[in-house]
Amino acid sequence: MKKLIMTYVIILLCYKGILSIAGVEKQVIFQGVNRAFKTEPGLFWGDKQKSSSLVFIGKRLPVKFLTDSFKKSITS
Repeated sequence: MKKLIMTYVIILLCYKGILSIAGVEKQVIFQGVNRAFKTEPGLFWGDKQKSSSLVFIGKRLPVKFLTDSFKKSITS
């Protein structure tokens, strides 16, 4: 994710999301502006279905590339 952010830092305004990471019982909250980003623990997943989602806000972002990159990082 860091490489992706640094590559598009000029056109990437802000981003955020909730991530489900294997072996982690809590949601991982991901958010940032330009180069500054952080992750922090969220709520316990409990019985909720685990899923991940990200939102990127920027100018002329390569949507297909970002979508494909995110899909490649997902494990079933």
